[in-house]
Amino acid sequence: MSTLRVGIPPFRSRKDISIPEDIVEEVLRVYGYDNIPPVMPSVPVKPMHFEKNLKLEHKIGKVLTAGHRFLEVHQYIWFHDNWLKTLDFDPGETLVLKNPTSPETSKLRTTLIPNLLALIPKNRPFRESFRLFETGRTFFSLQKNQECLEKHHLGGIAFRRSGSAEDCYLSVKSAVEDVLTILGIRGVSFNEPAAPGAYPWTTPGHFVTINAGQQIGMLGLLDKNMMNKVCKEGGQTVWFEIDLSRITGELYPAVSFEEPPRYPLSWQDFSLLWNTDDGFEKLESLLDRFSHPLVIRREFLVSYCGKGLEQGTAGKRAACYSFRFWIGSPDHTLSGEEIDAFHHQFLTFITASGVSLRS
Repeated sequence: MSTLRVGIPPFRSRKDISIPEDIVEEVLRVYGYDNIPPVMPSVPVKPMHFEKNLKLEHKIGKVLTAGHRFLEVHQYIWFHDNWLKTLDFDPGETLVLKNPTSPETSKLRTTLIPNLLALIPKNRPFRESFRLFETGRTFFSLQKNQECLEKHHLGGIAFRRSGSAEDCYLSVKSAVEDVLTILGIRGVSFNEPAAPGAYPWTTPGHFVTINAGQQIGMLGLLDKNMMNKVCKEGGQTVWFEIDLSRITGELYPAVSFEEPPRYPLSWQDFSLLWNTDDGFEKLESLLDRFSHPLVIRREFLVSYCGKGLEQGTAGKRAACYSFRFWIGSPDHTLSGEEIDAFHHQFLTFITASGVSLRS
């Protein structure tokens, strides 16, 4: 192999030619770029990789921000010991940082809720109400070779200074249902647990578990005692947390097509009085027992709890829940007699069940 000795002409700056690539450029320039046949580089072609968790976060963010007025926040991945004492929350054994920014911030978080609750007293002076959510990692020690288990969680809070706690709860519950729907999760149920929760914000009677074949999260309302710990000025706070690591649905579920009815549907709205202490789920379970061959589907419209409502049974506070029943037939347009017969049968059913219409 011969050696080529190259010298720099005196009329060229020494800075122009300082590396081997500069010599190659000079040779190509003299030889002529047009004399070199262009050849595309050999690059393997394969589908672009996408990160599932990142796609989940994008879909969740679009639903919560555009559809339910939530704002996204990003917080540190550790607890603050002083805030944990305020909440009376002992996280138990956690992973500990070797070089924390301060001694109070050495414990890695196992849940998103405490750090989200810490944002309430910071934002309450400036807003009558606000909704915040976060998607992030939680960390657990496996106690085996000091391994770490990371879980992908979604957490959120909805705060407002005053108003109906039930309306706030149902609104957040609707947001959670929309998130799970867009993630392809079906058969979701909200169940009151048989045993108290492990966290101070999971007080009995104030939270439910979110289930889809298995428990995937929790949803609840802070009781008065916990709310005073979080913010002495008071207010109402609904919280939720979902373990996204347990979401097994398709990232892009198949789109199904439902043929529109050949004959027009009819609908009838009913506003029902119900004792709020009995709970909304019990009312829905009651309506599930009503069957009629013309019923296509039932929709919940709105709830009202305020002036102008009759007193509930046994002196309990009553609320009004409005539902819409869509009725129709696959082979003909309903007649007035059929619609009236459905109306009469439903009124007979709710009367026998001890439920009355709002007058």
